[in-house]
Amino acid sequence: MHENDFCLPPWRGTQISGQLKVNGTLLSWSEFGWGEPLVLLHGELADQRAWQMHMRILGRHYRTIAYTQRHFGARAGLGAEAPCDIGLYAADLADFIDQLSAGPVHLVACSFSAHVALRAALDYPDRVRSLLLFEPSAPGRRADDTDARIYGRDANAIYGPVLTALRRADAGAAVRCLIDAYGLSHGYFDRQTSHARAIQMDNAHTVSLPSGLPSLPGLEQTARLTLPVGVVTGRTCRPAFELTARDLLQALSDGRRILVPNASHMWPGEDPAGFCATVAAFLEALRPVRRPLAPVHRQIAGIARQTVY
Repeated sequence: MHENDFCLPPWRGTQISGQLKVNGTLLSWSEFGWGEPLVLLHGELADQRAWQMHMRILGRHYRTIAYTQRHFGARAGLGAEAPCDIGLYAADLADFIDQLSAGPVHLVACSFSAHVALRAALDYPDRVRSLLLFEPSAPGRRADDTDARIYGRDANAIYGPVLTALRRADAGAAVRCLIDAYGLSHGYFDRQTSHARAIQMDNAHTVSLPSGLPSLPGLEQTARLTLPVGVVTGRTCRPAFELTARDLLQALSDGRRILVPNASHMWPGEDPAGFCATVAAFLEALRPVRRPLAPVHRQIAGIARQTVY
């Protein structure tokens, strides 16, 4: 994609960044582009910096916004403010949307933040237009059946080494274990870019969050949602994520399955263009009347046709 393929207005051609007091805490945020509002929610061991490339791609067709959630970021910590809770993160998101006068928004969320997005859609439905969720990382309630045993074995394979490292008070080792598990190979953490590793280590204090967050929306609650929800998984995703996605799709009234070949849980960061193509294709499919695509958007959607089934 060439920088001149699509010209932004001068006031939207550069990234806007700042801090905003949201729901009693100060959060960093950034914005790029114009059009329908699109909010990107980062997952575990991340903050808004993980979306830098995605914002420049999607910002050519959408008002693309990202922020660092409460407790995350290089200067953040746990225990100094309100306790960690999915409901609190959703309330932060609703207040953030209100303060930017952005709602209703399209929400794109990865991993644990998929549940922040679901909770926000349930508790603040007037703020959310659609959801696109990449491999939600926690299940609804599961019966004691074969799937539950498969999920339990895989969850133990992912988080068992992480918990062992945390018991040794070695957050750095816990980060490495989690990223290796998500990347489906030993040493995955070390093969990443220095930028990706720095973001993850800056957020090492959050490594224990996903397994202990209250207010996770259950499947019986998500069944009440009527807005369109895309659920994205890689064809090579871990069983725990595959089973969670399947259960979620069965509960949703307007759930849309998107499969990406040869993608692990780390795919959004590995392939920003491909991920943005998936986002663009999902959002374009929501339009009641299909309009001509801007040049860059057509290129993004072209990539999506190769990756979305």
